Amino acid sequence: MTSAKRRHPNADAPVLWHAVIWIIAVHLLGALGIWYLWAYFHAATVVLALGMFVLVHLSISAGLHRLYSHKAYRATKPLEIFLGTTSDIAKWFIELCSVFGLASGLRSMPESAVLLRAQRKASQARGPS
Repeated sequence: MTSAKRRHPNADAPVLWHAVIWIIAVHLLGALGIWYLWAYFHAATVVLALGMFVLVHLSISAGLHRLYSHKAYRATKPLEIFLGTTSDIAKWFIELCSVFGLASGLRSMPESAVLLRAQRKASQARGPS
């Protein structure tokens, strides 16, 4: 029995340099942010960042995913409004990724697919510009 080395299916795919640059830039800016937090520490900034982190992730998991994708529960109107407004941050991120050509990786996420489909329908409804 011989063991031939298998090639990865994407071995011949072209390198998406804009995606590589984007990923490197995000990590460098994250490192810069850690240094900045260390050098110019303000407790209010940390509290605000943690609060935004919790709100955005709660809206994505509870709102976009469980409520809108799976219809796992029924929400009151104020909760729907709250989840919708905090989910706008996630929509902005998806639009930003599509500008940089990274939306193809997001299409595997169910909530992203729902948002991208809604954006396409809205643009088709408006017609050609």
